[in-house]
Amino acid sequence: MLDEPTSALSAAETDRLFGVVDDLRRGGVAVLYVSHRIGEIDRLADRIAVLRDGNIRSEQTKPFDWPSAVRDMLGERGAQELAEVHDRRGDETALELRGVQLFPRSAPFDLTLRHGEVTGVVGLLGAGKSELALGVFGAQPFPAGTMRLGAESYAPASPADAVAREVYLVPEDRAAQAMLPGWSIARTASLPFLRALSRRGVVARGKERADGRAVVERFDVVASSETQRVDALSGGNQQKVVVGRWLRGRPRVMVLDEPFRGIDIGARHDLSHRVRELAAGGSAVLVLAADVDEVLEVADRVVVLVEGVPRLDARTVDVTRDRIVAQMAALHGEGLHGEGVA
Repeated sequence: MLDEPTSALSAAETDRLFGVVDDLRRGGVAVLYVSHRIGEIDRLADRIAVLRDGNIRSEQTKPFDWPSAVRDMLGERGAQELAEVHDRRGDETALELRGVQLFPRSAPFDLTLRHGEVTGVVGLLGAGKSELALGVFGAQPFPAGTMRLGAESYAPASPADAVAREVYLVPEDRAAQAMLPGWSIARTASLPFLRALSRRGVVARGKERADGRAVVERFDVVASSETQRVDALSGGNQQKVVVGRWLRGRPRVMVLDEPFRGIDIGARHDLSHRVRELAAGGSAVLVLAADVDEVLEVADRVVVLVEGVPRLDARTVDVTRDRIVAQMAALHGEGLHGEGVA
């Protein structure tokens, strides 16, 4: 039994795992492979069972009817929304990066994020996605380069500086970087905003619970109440809490690093919908992920990052999945400046 085994693997490691699974099957071993990634299931499975709300909605044998399977997972409306291609174009600049280096020896590059637009950054492990996210959030300074937030210079000395300027981050590892063991949903949701909920250093517990309750209701978190321990929730519901706490207002820039990792396709769809709503409200959104399909589901624009340098910057409607994958897998040093970044 393998439950989301590729959530933290590179493409090469994933291929090796698939080879092991193939060998096990040929050796007579029964394999149960649980994943929200349709491409993996299509590659490996002889038979599929679709689970929704704890019940098996349908079963199929190859060749699979994926549109039918997705409808069973998400419902008719959710499946239609999942298939949409997005192309919202922002005009006003939210954040400018100029001459930024993600690694000491990587080439500098420029990148502009715009209000009302979702920019998706795709890259394998080690491509520099987390370095980009942490640099924008003030948690790990860039080796070189400058930033502007709107018309003002932006050089956050710490995450607190970034939060004060309404630049928020959902980090890659929610358990290690965004939650505290044993804390309730309400306390987790209010953590970045304790100053606003406190008077003379004492947290107003009623306001804290109200904020937690608002996150539960707005993001459809499956929980008994806002007082339930956040680490007792499913992965998808934990992620809804971690994302939802930042969306109490309207951030200028929202950065999400691997926001869909380890959650099922239904929770992924819900979060994608919330991210799209956030951009529609005027925020600039940056989504970073290793999974191409996850980025294509949510982004208006896609940037491929390889060895700390953008190789491709294109509108989602103008680029194919195969082209994105080809750029991700290109040999080192080929055409690092062949695609413009705007």
